[in-house]
Amino acid sequence: MANLKDLFNKIKVAFTVKKVVDFDDFNLHFELEPLSAMEELKVLEVCNGREGGAFVSELKRSTLAFSIKRINEVEFRQDIVDYPGENGKILKETKYLFLVKHIDELPAAFRDILFEAYNDIQTEIEFLINKNVKFERFKVQNVTSDVPVGEAGIPKGFRKIEEPKEPEPTDETERLNQQVKREAELVESEMSVSLSDAERELAERKS
Repeated sequence: MANLKDLFNKIKVAFTVKKVVDFDDFNLHFELEPLSAMEELKVLEVCNGREGGAFVSELKRSTLAFSIKRINEVEFRQDIVDYPGENGKILKETKYLFLVKHIDELPAAFRDILFEAYNDIQTEIEFLINKNVKFERFKVQNVTSDVPVGEAGIPKGFRKIEEPKEPEPTDETERLNQQVKREAELVESEMSVSLSDAERELAERKS
């Protein structure tokens, strides 16, 4: 079991890209890392139901709340953050809620530059994975016909022949006569097929 844990830790480390955003004049240094699949799901849950500018704003603040792992010497790698309250009492809060409240107080431009750094992390990870991955890709080959096909399945060089259409009946009597004629032709056709089958069966018995 220990070997399995080491294996997945190795995978995580291999595809973890850290990005440090420095504001040297203000002595501020932010360290960001990519979100896990579970953290991405949590971000999507928070953004669910929001549209337009509200969606974008929530996407940025929630992504950064999970992505920020360190500010200067303060680490944000645990799910729970301990910090002193106004009365000196130690308070406990989830890292997400703690950082979201403080991200909301930052200037929008400051938040946007941090989110831009996070997007750069995603681009770097995609490049890292695509550059190193190797597997045999399945290729679908298109089957082409030897006979060139023209309009509606007709071989090229041939013209579709339209059967002449019977004129529409002008009254009810004529319509019924045409219906009777079509049914008679259908019966005659079926009888012809049955007769042909019977003759073939008789010939097979004689042979």
